[in-house]
Amino acid sequence: IHSAVSLDNFENNIRMFYALENLASYANKIIIIGSGAEYISSRYKPLMKESYFPIEPVFPKDIYSLSKYTISKLNTLSKAKNIYNLRVFGIYGPYEDFKRRLISNNIVRHINNLPLTYNRNVAFDYLYINDFLSSIESFLELDKPLFNTYNLCIGKGYKFQEIMNTLADVVGVDHSK
Repeated sequence: IHSAVSLDNFENNIRMFYALENLASYANKIIIIGSGAEYISSRYKPLMKESYFPIEPVFPKDIYSLSKYTISKLNTLSKAKNIYNLRVFGIYGPYEDFKRRLISNNIVRHINNLPLTYNRNVAFDYLYINDFLSSIESFLELDKPLFNTYNLCIGKGYKFQEIMNTLADVVGVDHSK
């Protein structure tokens, strides 16, 4: 199971994929944890199917999106057919990086008497970490998955404003943005 990613080094991300591809013949199944960023935010449509993938050139704005998009593309072209891409759109739960994650960041902000905040009112299809782990476990038990890419989500996006309102209700603060 490969979940490592560099947020600032495209070349390292691609090298990691190629290293896994080179080892694929020695493994029964390789799982890479993909991302909804593969779809490229400027082309995002709600509830996109796994088969949706931009054909025309794309120009991701950050290394993470470019890396995830490129790895997904390379995986579709790979001769190794036992590399499976599980696209995750948002995970929440214990041990997440509170510096980068909406929910835990705002819980820490509240604990430190700072206002709740977010940058953009985008929607994410959040998956609780325990459900994510159960999904991985179930996927590992599959003998031969039908496809090489799956969107790992619950099928409902939550806008950041909605999450912030819920969080504000739970912690008992007035949050109006």
